[in-house]
Amino acid sequence: MKQKYLIVILFFALFSCAGDGEDNRPVPTNEMVGTAWKWKMQQDGSTEIYSALRFKNASTLEIWSNLNDERIEKLQQTYSYEYNENTKTVTYAMTERPFCEGKIAGDSMVVTCGIQRLFTRMP
Repeated sequence: MKQKYLIVILFFALFSCAGDGEDNRPVPTNEMVGTAWKWKMQQDGSTEIYSALRFKNASTLEIWSNLNDERIEKLQQTYSYEYNENTKTVTYAMTERPFCEGKIAGDSMVVTCGIQRLFTRMP
């Protein structure tokens, strides 16, 4: 009888702790996660044209834009990025541009990606 109780206790102890290790791991993050940045221009007094960078997590960057025929905001592409907290620099590669770099100063980020554009932090 004692063996049955011991087996039951061991069974519950073994399986009740099996998933604990994965749930307690911290999710990688950085100060860019959850922020959005916008570059905009006017084109001949018409609708505002813009691109937006959205940092979804510690490694995924989305680029949104309304620079399309319909002039509506669309997800253009998703990229991997790296962030250096010491230099406040974001680096990523696009299909058409192999190296892009954004340097952050307060609520501004100068992005050099073939050409240079000034993005501002969105509220």
